[in-house]
Amino acid sequence: MFDGCNPASPPSSRAQRGRGPISRTPVRAELKCTTQSARSSSTNPAGVISSGVLCGLYFPLRLLPEWLAVTLWVATPFPGLLQTPLDTLVERDPPVQQAGLVVIQAIWAVALLALAGTVQRRAERKLVVQGG
Repeated sequence: MFDGCNPASPPSSRAQRGRGPISRTPVRAELKCTTQSARSSSTNPAGVISSGVLCGLYFPLRLLPEWLAVTLWVATPFPGLLQTPLDTLVERDPPVQQAGLVVIQAIWAVALLALAGTVQRRAERKLVVQGG
């Protein structure tokens, strides 16, 4: 049976033979797809909490031991989401250090955009379109 979400499932024999229109089947399939995608995209609480901790949402990263704070700041893009813009906005550091933090943020942005472009190109090569 054709469920509308799985492109590998064949349509009904009536639709294949062209014996008449399928009434409301696309609407039902669309509703079923949106319901399934809403269920599958639920938020992972561990991911939300860990990203909040790593970006400085729950407490400033400066409260962590220096070795850990520096590691997080350089080795992950998370501080650039919240902590870097806030520190720059309130002028917590001297201008040279603020510029360095913004440069690190820009490097992460370029690296993640390049990674996203690579993933997109690979996905486009594997994509098989099943009609219009």
